[in-house]
Amino acid sequence: MYQNEALMLALRRHTFQAFLKGDTYQESIREQNLGLLHLTSGRIVANDPLRLYEQIPVAQNVAPGSYPVILYIYHCDDDQRVAFAEIRFSEAVPASFAPVFRTSRR
Repeated sequence: MYQNEALMLALRRHTFQAFLKGDTYQESIREQNLGLLHLTSGRIVANDPLRLYEQIPVAQNVAPGSYPVILYIYHCDDDQRVAFAEIRFSEAVPASFAPVFRTSRR
């Protein structure tokens, strides 16, 4: 099982309240739709925004197309942070989650 699989499934099912303590802080998680990501090649490159150089693309490809990008924003009192980002390839709730693997450098 992927480390955050239970929470990620709960986010997609909108049943994540059990993961929030709520006894000390005012906590919530909200979805924010960022619009569509247009993938012309089907290749995805994930990268840390603080890195200066492009990462190696992940090994899995997807069908070219336009996919919604969703941010899950964690709110704790007056603080807000991005908890997860999702490219939604299907409206179906995923059966499971797995880490992606990078292709080897040439």
